[in-house]
Amino acid sequence: MSERSTIALQLWTRMIRVVQRVSRAGGERLRQYGLTPAQFELLLQIIGHGSLTQRELTDVLGVTKGSVSQMVARLEQDGFLSRTAEGAALRLGLTRAGKTLVLAIVPEYEAFVAESFASLEPHEQYQLLALLVKAESDLQ
Repeated sequence: MSERSTIALQLWTRMIRVVQRVSRAGGERLRQYGLTPAQFELLLQIIGHGSLTQRELTDVLGVTKGSVSQMVARLEQDGFLSRTAEGAALRLGLTRAGKTLVLAIVPEYEAFVAESFASLEPHEQYQLLALLVKAESDLQ
């Protein structure tokens, strides 16, 4: 194995560990609100865009249509999402309860994420972000 591939493998392993640990701890926090991390991300995308179709959600989240359908059905059943006809498309938006929930969670979740990366100085966080953006762009 070359040195370059060895370093790449170590990098991959470390990234997976960090993602798993932060995701696990974040998932525990979100379960207090009856949400999974994927459902929370879906709600964040909708609040950020105002409304989205299921197809747009599939593209933005990078998951299957089936996964989006299941999450939408559950969040709609829980009273957090509503559908509005716009021409031939159905747009998904947050209900008042959905907005209230997201706005209640965001400050706590942001603090948790900031705490998760507190061992990195702010300039190191920016460097890491830039490197991950660069790596991600090469994968698309």
